[in-house]
Amino acid sequence: MVQNEPTKDMIEDLRENSNLIRTLSESFPAAARSLQIVTCRELLETATMQLRDGIWKRTGPKEMMVTESSACLYLPNEERIPIYANHSMIAKLGGGPESHYNVVRDHVASHCRAAPSVVRRRLLKAEGAAALCEIYQLAHFVYATVCRAQKSPPPVTQVKDSIKSQVLFLEHFAAFLFDDDLAKVLDDPDLSINHTQDIVDSLRQLNDVFSSYRTLAHKYYEPYRRAVDYPENQAPFRELQLHKEGALDLSVSGIFRDSGSEGALFQDHTLTDLVRRCRESTRRLEITLAYASLRSFQAPNDESSEKFRKTMELCGTIPAKMATRQRLLTQVPTDDDIEPLEGRLEKYDVPQRNSNLQFARFFRKDGTTEQEVIVEYRKYEAEPRLEGPNTMAAIAQRQYLSKLKRNMRQLAALLRESSFDVKITTEEGSHEVEGIGAFRCLGFVEEPDRYQLAYVFEIPEGMTAHSLGALYSLSTFIESEESQDSSGQGPPASNKLQIARVLCQNILYLHASGWVHKNIRSQNIILAPVKLDAAFGASGGIVQNYTQYLKGFEFSRPDLAKSSGRADFNPEHNLYRHPERQNVPDTRFMKEHDLYAVGVVLLEIGLWKTIPRVFQKHIEAARQNRPFPQPITIQNQLLKLAQKLPASLGEDFKAAVSICLTGDFGVEKDDKQQAYLGLAFRQHVLDVIEARLKLTDVIQ
Repeated sequence: MVQNEPTKDMIEDLRENSNLIRTLSESFPAAARSLQIVTCRELLETATMQLRDGIWKRTGPKEMMVTESSACLYLPNEERIPIYANHSMIAKLGGGPESHYNVVRDHVASHCRAAPSVVRRRLLKAEGAAALCEIYQLAHFVYATVCRAQKSPPPVTQVKDSIKSQVLFLEHFAAFLFDDDLAKVLDDPDLSINHTQDIVDSLRQLNDVFSSYRTLAHKYYEPYRRAVDYPENQAPFRELQLHKEGALDLSVSGIFRDSGSEGALFQDHTLTDLVRRCRESTRRLEITLAYASLRSFQAPNDESSEKFRKTMELCGTIPAKMATRQRLLTQVPTDDDIEPLEGRLEKYDVPQRNSNLQFARFFRKDGTTEQEVIVEYRKYEAEPRLEGPNTMAAIAQRQYLSKLKRNMRQLAALLRESSFDVKITTEEGSHEVEGIGAFRCLGFVEEPDRYQLAYVFEIPEGMTAHSLGALYSLSTFIESEESQDSSGQGPPASNKLQIARVLCQNILYLHASGWVHKNIRSQNIILAPVKLDAAFGASGGIVQNYTQYLKGFEFSRPDLAKSSGRADFNPEHNLYRHPERQNVPDTRFMKEHDLYAVGVVLLEIGLWKTIPRVFQKHIEAARQNRPFPQPITIQNQLLKLAQKLPASLGEDFKAAVSICLTGDFGVEKDDKQQAYLGLAFRQHVLDVIEARLKLTDVIQ
């Protein structure tokens, strides 16, 4: 047909396996990685052309004009739609209700609807990438300059290590943001654009943190000049050997001749403040990254998701530990994983301030090793002694107990492998906590003669039998005389806000790891002194000298595991429980149920009064088998109490408590891991507390 036509060469190039088609097939996948492709292929053969009486007509034998292998690209970002039509009609589909036109139209329309957010997401990623290039080079400039300081006093040496850890985190974060496969997590249309926006906002904050160093870096540090002056030629984040200071190509003699910089920007107190502000922003990046990682478990067999998780686990940062905990969500402990510790426990008493902790000495089976430990007991019922061991009731009871004990053993195995730990960096007058504050689980010991299982936890490093007596539970601390100021209204607002901030941060990290606690109460929050002799002063509770630990994990579980629905009519416990989870819960435990309990504890912190004390009359009545208020009544009374919080905590703090109690976080649609809820909790609660804490510090 086209033998003598101008289009002959073009038609020849479109033949299957032509050089042009092969070249396009090889190069197009890389060029189209960020595209969403819709491919339509015909299912019916088409009559070939024949020349009759000088006219070309479709009267020849039928053939498949474009085969499936030729029509489809088989790319992971491709949607393939089979069309019941031949080659002539595939582009002339009718508009009837049964027409495939509707299918094609709906696919294209869905991408059109998503396009604005997709484009915005890509623009945000591009902005974030540019900011990250500059931040990284600025951070590395500061680190290199401190490394080359001729006479660094100990404070600067300590800060140098902290800056190094921040630079390393930026490298690992860049490995995520600049990798096409890893960053696909942020391109997921079901993932809120808030994830990407939050990353960019955090990077903007980091840029501001290092802004004072821009002029010096541009003058003295060539990599920074290349990054900001020629961004299109920048190839950042090559692997750097930061542990070898000699490998840093930087001359700093001019910097230290500048009396202004040496007198201000590189003094130890300035660098300490720099690290603190930098850590605030990188902590936000860690959480956002962790929630993005949670989403990757929705596609466990997807190659990019698997690559993302492995990168998270290898990066050597807090997100790595969270990724390890997240992986446990997909793994059910085997019998080999849940073997009990071999040995026995011998309880002993420690004079203490009623911290609700139980202590014991653990003796290994061989009798040669003794270790002081913290224990939490989980009791179970005795084996049924009903008449007829094979009755339906007896069999059902044995099955229930078997399942219960296995679940308890599995939880012990998960706690042991979950690396819940706390890193404390002590500075003059304060300390910084990294990770989830929780005692490290060593395993469990079975005590069948007492119908109980004991979870065994390691005592925090540096604590002795004497210092164990200084442990407080938050509930006891609130009711203690030592925590009161001269007015009898509890510690200053800044101290209350500090306790609230650490609690919310702990829960945020826990939820980002894919876990729920399920038993949050002020009795299960332990305050351990960093320095025993400075724990409290005469002027009131100095809470910044305390590290906060969560306990009570005997009822905890990974978020996607089946909820036990365990009945509990304890009125004190029900005060902290969401109305849906009181008495005999008929609703699966969700993260918002934990956040409700957080709201109750925040209310206690704000009022500086425990909720069981507030409801003491109702609790005593319940113990005498008199009616206890309905769950919704308790919730409403707590909301009324929130309106009575001290003005010194601010209206935003009141609103944050109310949001936790009502669950009104503004999340209309969420994923299975409730990642959006986590980010909303950070925005509406933790960020509010931190902002108020900064304002309170300024006022004071």
